[in-house]
Amino acid sequence: MDISVLIPTRGRPQTLRRCLEHLAAQIDPPDFEVVVCIDGEDSYAEAGLDKASRTLEIPVTVVRSPGRYQAAATNRALEEAKGEYVVILGDDIFADPHLLRSHLARHRSLGDPRIAVQGKVAWHPELLPDPFLEWEEREGVQFAFRRMEENALVSLKYLYTCNVSMRRDWLETLGGFDASLPSWMDTVFAFEAGKQGLRLFYDPGAFAYHHDVWTLERIGKRRYQKGRTAARLLQDPDFARHVQVPRPGPWRSLRYRASRVVRPVADLAGWRGILGWCWIHEVHYQFTRGFSDARREMDAG
Repeated sequence: MDISVLIPTRGRPQTLRRCLEHLAAQIDPPDFEVVVCIDGEDSYAEAGLDKASRTLEIPVTVVRSPGRYQAAATNRALEEAKGEYVVILGDDIFADPHLLRSHLARHRSLGDPRIAVQGKVAWHPELLPDPFLEWEEREGVQFAFRRMEENALVSLKYLYTCNVSMRRDWLETLGGFDASLPSWMDTVFAFEAGKQGLRLFYDPGAFAYHHDVWTLERIGKRRYQKGRTAARLLQDPDFARHVQVPRPGPWRSLRYRASRVVRPVADLAGWRGILGWCWIHEVHYQFTRGFSDARREMDAG
């Protein structure tokens, strides 16, 4: 078998169903299977997983992980995989009809088992136009595809497990992902795997759409959690050099407070540029707030 598609999922049966339907619509695909790991106790009846192999005409294996974060669910799916390569997708990622063929063809052309192939992800057209999502894509708060050189080796800090592939035996040798992390599993994996020779190739032809509604509040909560995780990770100076993160300070707090004052006026007037300035300072501040809170707890404990 050429490819095992690993999909960790939690609380989104209807979105997962559409994700599987896009995989079933692959054009001239390689020999592949899908391994879904449900993270938690949700029934997922709406996804029709018990009938997916028959109705979608693709092999689907379903396993469970006891609600211990995305990394643990991905590792559990990996245990069931049989393909020469694994493609890791988010449950809200809708594959282009040529996605699997593109991943496999790039690996075959590169011929290096230590190279991971990073595919491209863009917001689904059903979610657009949306000024905030369009701004987020330009800024790369979640995925910085605009900063990568296309069809070339890129920094490991750009490895995103929303749409990435690598050899299964290589991933198993590396030990999979750190199941103790509530966030940053891909960033930490790339940092550690880089010590063993992992390299990352960006192929925008391995394309998929991201179908999930993100708001400033939601991104702010995720950034807060990442800041908390970073408080521990950034104690390693080598890891601190691997990533670029906003740091706490009086100017950070001042800009955040100013953005909170300006944002309602900018929103009412439709001032896109000023809104973008407000949004970036909001998400950076939430990261530093999480970082500072966690550091205080660490110092007190």
